[in-house]
Amino acid sequence: PRCVQALTDPDVGEEFLLGQAGVLDAGRFDTLVKNWALRADPDAADRRWKDETGREEVTLARITDGWHGTLWLSAANGALVHQALAAQAGRRPEGDARTSAQRRAGALVELAGAVL
Repeated sequence: PRCVQALTDPDVGEEFLLGQAGVLDAGRFDTLVKNWALRADPDAADRRWKDETGREEVTLARITDGWHGTLWLSAANGALVHQALAAQAGRRPEGDARTSAQRRAGALVELAGAVL
């Protein structure tokens, strides 16, 4: 309701947003709209943060010759997992031609093996 009300403001409402949509690229416009919404309804940031923590999920799907996965974590939990994978992967040994993503995948498998 607060955002809908803010749209009627002649200085920063609907006409302002439409004008910006015509001059900004999609990424910058997306950032502008998110910031606009937070200013129109500051309490929304708290509500959104609480909602997103409940959305954490990991999906793994068997495909022909392997597994495909997607991951969504809160900022804090994502940082924790990232740090754990980096610690497990360690520094790249000489002669290791794997990419960072491949090394993180190996670290994930090693951590899972250690738990099991």
